[in-house]
Amino acid sequence: MYNVVVYGAGWCGPCVEVKKLLENNNIYYKFIDIDENSSEKIDSLTAIPYIEFVDDNNNVVYSHTGAISKRHLFKFINGEIRK
Repeated sequence: MYNVVVYGAGWCGPCVEVKKLLENNNIYYKFIDIDENSSEKIDSLTAIPYIEFVDDNNNVVYSHTGAISKRHLFKFINGEIRK
C-alpha cells in the first residue's frame, strides 16, 4: 500500500472531493495547500488536485492530476496501477 500526498486548495471543488473520498475510506493522506505553501514542485503544477502515491522510501510510484473515482483511487493505492 502506498502513502498518499494531495496538492490542492480549499477553493478547489475536486480537491475537496478527493479529501472527502480519502477521509470517508479511512485512508491516511497528507494535504499540501498550494496557497499556503511554496516549493519548486508546487510552482510547476499545471492543475490540481495533484495526487502522488509514494512508497516507503519516499519515491513517487505514480501521480495523478485531477479528480479521481473511488475505484481508480484504490487501484493506485493498492499498486494495481503503476507508471
